[in-house]
Amino acid sequence: MEKKSGELSFGKIIPLSIEEEIRHSYLDYAMSVIVGRALPDARDGLKPVQRRVLYAMLELGLRHNQSYKKSARVVGETMGKYHPHGDSAIYDTMARMAQDFSMRQPLVDGQGNFGSLDGDPPAAMRYCVTGDTLIRSGEGFRKIGNICETEDNTTVETEGECLTLDLLPGRYDRVFNSGVHPVIELQTESGFRIEGTSNHPLLVIQAEDEGRPSLAWSTLDRIAEGDYVAMACEEGVFSDDLEDKYRDRAIFWGGMISEGYISGEAQRYNRVGFSNTDPEYYEAMKKGFLAEMEQTGNEKGNLRESLGHKTKKDVMVLDIDYKPFREAMIESGYACSAREKTVPDFIFEGSASFQIWFLRSLFEGDGSCSRLNDKRRGKAYGAVALHSASLELLRQVQIMLLRFGILGRIYRDKNIHRLLVTSYPDLARFRDVIGFLTETKNSPLREICEEMRDRSHFGPGSRLKCIPYLARWIRKIATKNRERIQKVNLQDVAGITKNWDLIQASVPEEDFSYIAGMLRHSFIFQKVSSVRLSGRKKVFSIRVDSPCHSFVGNGFVNHNTEARLSSAGEQLLSDIEEETVNWGPNFDDSLQEPLTLPTRIPNLLVNGSTGIAVGMATNMPPHNLGEVVDALCLLLDNPDVGTEEVMSVLPGPDFPTGGIILGRGGILDAYRTGRGKVIVRGRAHVEEGRRGKDSIVITEIPFMVNKSNLLEAIAKGVQMKTLDGITDLRDESDRRGLRVVLELARDANPDVTLRQIFRRTQLQSTFGVINLALVDGEPKELSLLSMLGLFLDYRREVVRRRTVFRLRKAEERAHIVEGLIRAIDMIDAVIKLIRGSKDPAEARSGLIKTLGFTGAQAQAILDMRLQRLTNLEKNKLEDEMAILLADIEKFRSILANPATLDMVVKNELREVRSNFSDDRRTTIVEAVDDVSVEDLIPEEEIVVVLSRDGYLRRMPLEQYRLQGRGGKGVKGATPKIGDEAAIITVSTTHRDIFLFTNRGRVFAVRGHVIPEPRTGKGRLASQFVSLEEGESVVGMRDSHLHGARFVFFITAQGVAKRLPAGELENLTRAGRRVLSVDDGDEISRVRFSSGTDDILIVTSKGQALRVSESEFRPMGRQARGVRGIRLSADDMVVGCDIVKPGHQVLLVSDKGVGKRTRYDEFMPHHRASGGCRAMKVTDKTGDLIGSWGLMPDDQIIVMTHRGRVIRLGVGDISLLGRTATGYRVIRVAEGDGVADISVIRTSEEEGE
Repeated sequence: MEKKSGELSFGKIIPLSIEEEIRHSYLDYAMSVIVGRALPDARDGLKPVQRRVLYAMLELGLRHNQSYKKSARVVGETMGKYHPHGDSAIYDTMARMAQDFSMRQPLVDGQGNFGSLDGDPPAAMRYCVTGDTLIRSGEGFRKIGNICETEDNTTVETEGECLTLDLLPGRYDRVFNSGVHPVIELQTESGFRIEGTSNHPLLVIQAEDEGRPSLAWSTLDRIAEGDYVAMACEEGVFSDDLEDKYRDRAIFWGGMISEGYISGEAQRYNRVGFSNTDPEYYEAMKKGFLAEMEQTGNEKGNLRESLGHKTKKDVMVLDIDYKPFREAMIESGYACSAREKTVPDFIFEGSASFQIWFLRSLFEGDGSCSRLNDKRRGKAYGAVALHSASLELLRQVQIMLLRFGILGRIYRDKNIHRLLVTSYPDLARFRDVIGFLTETKNSPLREICEEMRDRSHFGPGSRLKCIPYLARWIRKIATKNRERIQKVNLQDVAGITKNWDLIQASVPEEDFSYIAGMLRHSFIFQKVSSVRLSGRKKVFSIRVDSPCHSFVGNGFVNHNTEARLSSAGEQLLSDIEEETVNWGPNFDDSLQEPLTLPTRIPNLLVNGSTGIAVGMATNMPPHNLGEVVDALCLLLDNPDVGTEEVMSVLPGPDFPTGGIILGRGGILDAYRTGRGKVIVRGRAHVEEGRRGKDSIVITEIPFMVNKSNLLEAIAKGVQMKTLDGITDLRDESDRRGLRVVLELARDANPDVTLRQIFRRTQLQSTFGVINLALVDGEPKELSLLSMLGLFLDYRREVVRRRTVFRLRKAEERAHIVEGLIRAIDMIDAVIKLIRGSKDPAEARSGLIKTLGFTGAQAQAILDMRLQRLTNLEKNKLEDEMAILLADIEKFRSILANPATLDMVVKNELREVRSNFSDDRRTTIVEAVDDVSVEDLIPEEEIVVVLSRDGYLRRMPLEQYRLQGRGGKGVKGATPKIGDEAAIITVSTTHRDIFLFTNRGRVFAVRGHVIPEPRTGKGRLASQFVSLEEGESVVGMRDSHLHGARFVFFITAQGVAKRLPAGELENLTRAGRRVLSVDDGDEISRVRFSSGTDDILIVTSKGQALRVSESEFRPMGRQARGVRGIRLSADDMVVGCDIVKPGHQVLLVSDKGVGKRTRYDEFMPHHRASGGCRAMKVTDKTGDLIGSWGLMPDDQIIVMTHRGRVIRLGVGDISLLGRTATGYRVIRVAEGDGVADISVIRTSEEEGE
């Protein structure tokens, strides 16, 4: 049927309600987001954009052992070939894969700023500066905005040279016009200036924590007034050789900008003129005029000469009134107004010699050389100055001088500004490289340089050529000549050079090498005078193809981020070329891309994933690689293993930022069902701060918590008074790790404050686990066993496909080798057939038909070189054949036997574990209710010291090395002036220390609560426990009872009591009375007993009584006790020990004399008797200070009143009879004495 005119044909029309169409469209969109963007694949654990970035990096050759490439290159490659969804999403993805605080195993190795725990975004993949920034390019400069024509927000491919970080030539291949953005202006004290976006990084110098100066990159928004930036100062050799016409032109432009003039638009003349009083300069400018007229095609112009008059000298004038010449001058960049004069672009782009002649002429005109007075030093110095009404001109000349190794400083004024060169090194270099055009000014310059030569460091500008922080660091690290090195000049490079030999003799060798390296670079360091917002301007960047990806602009060293695959990231791409995965078309069907990566790392579990789709989300925690591999191997060995058994090797998540997981219930729920809640705490401990005040130090925070927000919340809590006791907050984090210090008030309780912080800030947060991933293209919530099983199935498939590929290649190669060997065996026939063939095709056909070779073998024979016909080559082929046959057999065995294939999978997993696994960072505690502050603190052995004035302190036991008998010991815990150490005991940070008072009460203090200063007085015991007026701590014991049933007390006056051990349980801050003590008496010793032990009581005058504890009936807490030993008038109890088989008693006197004696030398007596002699005491030995039961292989810690500590083996102390005097145990200084001893047990027995 013929269609009528004006009638439209729509084809088939399907009636559809708008609700149904919207529903279908929404579902299509939702599935596109779910499958194509938000959720990871359960097999490789990657989202599509992550997979595409990694594969693009592999295609670019960015392996972990290759050089970095600019991030923009990776983003462009990914966006152009695989992911056309905007560069920001791609770059953010790549940056996250490089963050060691986001990824448990980073997949990208980034160089530059890729974000931080403070929530700082990654630095942009390209940084931008304003268009007037002068890029060092080739021999000259290029304004970055003028490199090529660009439109806003475009990238243009181009080529050019630039100067890089190492002041070596590099090449750029693209220019980025990033459009209009807010910019920051940075200016230095000398007047150098640059404008760029807030994320634009510059090279700076900063002092590390120990004070050492080091170079680093810092963005404009992080650089502050007072910081130091690095400037590229080129100190090469330059020549001024130049063809006459170019030299004359350079002189002309220098003279015109300084002394020339041109008619303005409003004037009726078209005059271009120059005037000066120096005949030599005048003649040079006359040649320059003629050269410029010829260059611009204005030879017809009439150059006029005239003579003006001045007071002292005649003024010679050159001018031309010719419109074409005037217009050519303006087109070349000459400004009519003096305030608007700048250096023309063609001068910047000219050669070094062209710029030298330009500067000579410029300084000849508006420059001067003079002597100035330094009022502060009272001396004269020389200066070369350039005067101009144009501040921009001086800034440009300042940058040009810097490329010749000359540092100038700009001084601004209301009308005329000055650029000064003042220090001798700069003046001398100006004299040698630039100079003036005439002898009139060159002569005084030489004279001034000669006068200043002997004080080469002198001049106001000399301090500008210094290395900040270096002098202070050198003086700090000097181990020799300290007094002398404090006095010499180290402030500038000249001073350091002058004192070079002294520095070398004074500092460690490795530090001297570092200093030498700092002096070798060609940077000068400028102090930042201002950083301010400078409005919105068009900004540009370039892509530099060099190892450091940096460039010099306006004298500053600029930088871009670079990236490459990490070693772990390469494991995700391993074997991808061996047909191990499926491929699909990219977005425009022009390329193929992998649909998954053949990862050897169980990435889904190791790095986790987070993403929000439409109507669903995933939030999968990271895990420890070694533990995940152990779980996979366990599942390979026993496919029927349960979740609880897997958790024996994979106990829970392991976050990159560490922390502590509270309870296993949430983990178990997540592992069983795919959903659960995990409570995570940051890690913190208590340190003694300044003036005895405590500080809470946070060293780890929960995963995905923003540190800056956390600190802000703590500060707000202090302000709102919801957090008590915090007086100061400092973020001391650096490259070595996180460290946030919360300084507390003197009366604050650290435990209470820390619990408040946990409760009211994100230092304790909940990680909601949602194990949602794509399985066969559909989103599914996965249990732990499901995730492990899916990865194992995937690895089996990858290994199977790889084995099939390798088997095919091996069989193909074996077929070729077989043909080559056969051809060598019948070489004569082969050669005869080939020589008789008219072309290769006929030879190939003959080999197939006549000699029975296959097509592949025939082609290989024809391709074979003549040297392969030797017997040696035949042997090599036979050896290769043997290897190939073995490989073929191995590959077939893998494919035929599932157990063998599983063994290959297991071995490769173990190899990954060996190469990439590290220690667990996150601690898991059993239950939330069991968590206390001590869960945040590692358990370690400690020595606790109580001074006579009642101060407690602790030190790590390991810091005291074992010494021999008679040693001096080491400085352990310096008491405050007038105080002395009294009692010590060995315990751990997780155990209680029992404190016994003179009034018979006992308290318990946890070991980690006691401060840990190596020197200093510690804290008063009264700050830990509630002491009454006049009450003091006189005894201290570790709380570990080792199964003891009783506590045995004896006082200084010999009163003894046996108390059931249960009475010491559940002690509070208020303490508990355990003994009624007479006035003037106090507890001397406390021991734990079994109920059937013998007890040895020792007195200060050397008496000892061995008595059975059964003679002391158990008493209640309020009882006084009974007499234990009868004492003479001047004697007192100093020791009490449990007698054990094989043990010995150690007796030590106040003056360091001691001995060991066997217990069996002391016969048992009844209580209240006087006992027998234990050690002969004299004036030389001093009184006994105590006794200790021990084994020969135990160790002891001896502490003196002045804080000297020695650790020695018991075997070093003489074993003598009970009536012997003993030998020196520790050398005690005059006026000092032994305070106490603590025993370090080598067995699981009671420590004392």
